[in-house]
Amino acid sequence: MQLSKFHKLQEDVNSYNIKILRLTDQKTKDRALQIVKKLQEQVNLIDNAHSERNNGYIDPRTVRDNVETLQTLRIAMRKLFKDAKLH
Repeated sequence: MQLSKFHKLQEDVNSYNIKILRLTDQKTKDRALQIVKKLQEQVNLIDNAHSERNNGYIDPRTVRDNVETLQTLRIAMRKLFKDAKLH
């Protein structure tokens, strides 16, 4: 199963997008959009690493950095919204 198909991730991304629409400061909004874009790029990289094209072989070391980056981006989004008072 692909990471992009996980319900929790989809909920989080939808929540981020709704909160981004509520941001009033354009600089903060641009930063949030960049984070979401990077988050989606990391999800795509992880999905590709788990693709059937790899003949079922998944080396967790190859995507570990992507997983860590994904987590860092999610933390950054929560902090950005907290700082903008959008919990």
